[in-house]
Amino acid sequence: MREIDLPSVKIHLDTFHMNIEEKNVYDAIVLAGEDLVYVDTSESDRGTPGKGQVHWAEVARALKDMALH
Repeated sequence: MREIDLPSVKIHLDTFHMNIEEKNVYDAIVLAGEDLVYVDTSESDRGTPGKGQVHWAEVARALKDMALH
């Protein structure tokens, strides 16, 4: 995103892929910072949140912490 260097390019995260790719979901969300414009929420099996492996408390904590800054 920073290499493209266009104000219209922002970050979209999705919990399905973050669950697979990220070592720490909290850190990944916070790293996106003010460039994060959209979060697609889906469980690890694309089912009902809370019924799979996504760490929802960490997702919520990261978003809340970002809002406080």
